[in-house]
Amino acid sequence: MLSDEEEKGQKLVEQLKKKMDPESEHYKEDELDKNNENLEKVQVKLQEMGVPKLNVSYKPQKISPKFEGTVRQLLHAKIRDAYVHPQFTTDVSKPLNMDGIIDNEVQNLSGGELQRTAIVLCLGKPADIYLVDEPSAYLDSEQRLLCARVIKRFIMHSKKCGFIVEHDFIMATYLADKVVVYEGTPGVDCSAGPPEGLLTGETCQAIPYSRL
Repeated sequence: MLSDEEEKGQKLVEQLKKKMDPESEHYKEDELDKNNENLEKVQVKLQEMGVPKLNVSYKPQKISPKFEGTVRQLLHAKIRDAYVHPQFTTDVSKPLNMDGIIDNEVQNLSGGELQRTAIVLCLGKPADIYLVDEPSAYLDSEQRLLCARVIKRFIMHSKKCGFIVEHDFIMATYLADKVVVYEGTPGVDCSAGPPEGLLTGETCQAIPYSRL
């Protein structure tokens, strides 16, 4: 769980996504060639160290719907196995009220509806790491807490790793169970304290941290 300045947090997630998934549509062809070459070197080094290849599911900060069809058709096409699984329906789809928009056209969804759909798509893909960038965007306060509960429960139950960039402090503290306090001069030097309780951490300079 990471909460920091918006620009820094977004760049960090994009860099992670680029390194772990160079085929992402967010990058140009010349960048992909360079990333593929670098990734091969990294993967060889990791294999030598005994580290397995990681699959990543990514929800970007900015969502631009391109799919022509309904939400039902989108979920069926992208995450069919998870979409029809009773456990996923109970833990993710129903709490996020997907039934209310299931037959709506994707192109006509509101910002909050797109956000919920994107979160379901992200969590519905089999992965080792779930990169979720600003899940609170376009959601009201009640939906934010509900969304945080869904993400945390899913990650913990699936025993996977979740990396979440969030700038809404209420949602960030709800997702986290520990706080790491960073002190220093931005871009110059930094020191990090040990993980501590949410109530004892210096919230003005804290990065909520979770064992997710």
